Amino acid sequence: MNEGDKLSGGPSLTCDHETFSLDQTGDVTVPGRSSGTGNRVNTVIWQPGTVILDEYRVEARIGTGGMGAVYRVSTLSEPVQVYAVKTLLATVRDDSSVRRTFMRELRTWVNLPGHTHITPCRFFRTVRDQIVIFSEYIDGGSLHDWIRQGRIRSLRDILDVAIQMARGIQAAHDQRLVHQDIKPANVLMTADGVAKLTDFGLAVAKQHQAGSGEFSGMTPAYCSPEQASDGEITPATDMWSWAVSVMEMFIGSVTWQLGMVAESVLDTLTEQNTVTPAPPAVSDILRGCFRINPADRWSGMDEIAGRLMSLWSMLFNENYTRTVSVSAVRAHPDLSEIAGKGNLLAAGEQLQTAIRLTGRNKSDYRYYLEGGRQHSDLSIYFFLEIYDEICRIYGSLPRCELTQEIQENYALVLAAKSNIHHVLNDMHGAISLSHRAEKILRGLLHRKTDVKWIGNLAGVLGNRANIEMISGRGKAAVELYDEMITLLESRDLASVPSDSGQGLATALINRAMALDLIGDLDRALTDYDRAIGLRKKIAETDPSPATRNGLAGACYARGATLTRAERHSEALGFYEEAQMIRETLVFQENHRVFLNELALTYQNKSISMKGLGDFEGALAILDRSINLRENSMQSSSGDTRMEGLAIAYYNRGNLLHGIGKPEKALTDYARAVSILELLVFSRGRQNILHYLARVNRNQARVFIEMDLPGKAVSVLDNAIKILQRLVEEKGQIRFKGELDTLISMKADLSS
Repeated sequence: MNEGDKLSGGPSLTCDHETFSLDQTGDVTVPGRSSGTGNRVNTVIWQPGTVILDEYRVEARIGTGGMGAVYRVSTLSEPVQVYAVKTLLATVRDDSSVRRTFMRELRTWVNLPGHTHITPCRFFRTVRDQIVIFSEYIDGGSLHDWIRQGRIRSLRDILDVAIQMARGIQAAHDQRLVHQDIKPANVLMTADGVAKLTDFGLAVAKQHQAGSGEFSGMTPAYCSPEQASDGEITPATDMWSWAVSVMEMFIGSVTWQLGMVAESVLDTLTEQNTVTPAPPAVSDILRGCFRINPADRWSGMDEIAGRLMSLWSMLFNENYTRTVSVSAVRAHPDLSEIAGKGNLLAAGEQLQTAIRLTGRNKSDYRYYLEGGRQHSDLSIYFFLEIYDEICRIYGSLPRCELTQEIQENYALVLAAKSNIHHVLNDMHGAISLSHRAEKILRGLLHRKTDVKWIGNLAGVLGNRANIEMISGRGKAAVELYDEMITLLESRDLASVPSDSGQGLATALINRAMALDLIGDLDRALTDYDRAIGLRKKIAETDPSPATRNGLAGACYARGATLTRAERHSEALGFYEEAQMIRETLVFQENHRVFLNELALTYQNKSISMKGLGDFEGALAILDRSINLRENSMQSSSGDTRMEGLAIAYYNRGNLLHGIGKPEKALTDYARAVSILELLVFSRGRQNILHYLARVNRNQARVFIEMDLPGKAVSVLDNAIKILQRLVEEKGQIRFKGELDTLISMKADLSS
């Protein structure tokens, strides 16, 4: 969890990393994730067999258009997962309108809730400084392919796909989005006939105003009259294009050039010029979609789907039985989970600064400065778009125009964008952006010493150190924190006393956790004590909720290190101090933003209680942690919250196993596995694979005790495959001991 500290005038410090990792006994103590370093490959043309980001193998290019290419890739780790990856072609990367469309598609697509008839966007990653989009791979091709291949011929097939499309489009409309490019090529089909809407590059918010020219892209053969005339875009726009697509299924091909003439084509349909004749009731539904005035069309795609299902019952004497699965929970972090919110919310100001410094036309960025905030849910992806725009502005300038002020602001923007990539688990992109920011700031400091630049550079180094620590590279993290702390201590702290003290405290806490990671316990405890002293002093004059929670975070972090060292009695004292502060903030003062930090405090406190033999007390407080986490998941399912809940289930499984309740332990292990598999395979969190291996290991232990060797071997195989990849292919030697233990366990079962 993040404490949210930042340096005044500089990039935020991702802070006091209250995250989790599992120690050799299987309980959670202090940080330790792994992400790999990655290799740089050409994103223009990926040849089959190419490995990207050290995690994925390119299998084939499955599509190419004017803007980009789509590849089928699979994970190197088992169980193998397959994704479709969308990239921009090199020939259009410098086209600002194409880049905007691509970034907007990412934001629109990833923010959509899970729905049976929408292709899921999983995550994005950076490959050679270019963002690429990972989505679920749909194995059946497109509806366009099925129509051309003659796989959609019967009335039953056509109505089935038409209903599914209508449901998917309605789901997008429910999120206040108009797709704007509905056509068979943008509907993917699974092998068993499930239709899934895709390609949200042109999607816009409802009630897009006429004459803006902002979103001119469309496919002429499917466009509505209002699109052709640059009129007002509403959900009825998609209704017209849906009807054109359904008409194409009946005819078997496109026999017209402009979608706006669709009604006249419908009037000429006969049994002779269609592959499948359209019943009069279907023609009436389509005709209702082809009314020139959008307000005269059907009320919504849900009404159309209802009419078609009623028609299905009359025609086939049975109910339409396909069901829809919908997830209303957000699949990305909300802003309350993100450190450095001040920097994120300052994105608009940074854009205006870039426009002023470079003499750009403000109207070119109207969407971000004005309309964007009206149409966006202010997700982190919206801020990613803004910072991407700013980077393009500064990055396009020739070296001779890079004034000192521009360079300073460019470095801050790069650092802020790095934070976003970090939060969204794109570690390669985060490190690359951080390096660029560091290079600029070092160049400025080489020419002139400035207190503000020193603070900014310290922040950049701290953010990169955080990534190194999360990736399990403790020594590299310590070196970066050392330089960061030296910079903070060298500048004139009197110039910004409160923020500097908070920044220094954060740096000390993070360095302490990195020191703990490499086994330097004494030095870690010294840093914790110094940080706690600083934060107590700051809290005396600034008792704000954030300051008090920062003090709680310092106490919590020291407790976690003591837990890891099995000094449980000492650890409990620090957990209780953190617990007291956070319970006051959450329950008495109603600062719900700190709820997850409180849950984590309970969670780690339970480990030390267990270590002291108080199993029942540990179980009770862990139940409280899980209840808090489950309640918070109702509003947001960001990765951090999901990961925390998975580890809480895992720890409770360990407790239940320890008090002789193996069946209940297996239930919690299964819950943990379900969440971790979702994070790893649907959200690209390869850096938590080792958690999954450890849950599998403890599942095996329970199965062995229950005399179920077959099940034990199965989960052991999964764990061994994961750790073999981490140790043998990724060089993460810290897991070698665990791997040897698992291999020995399996050998004992086989003997």
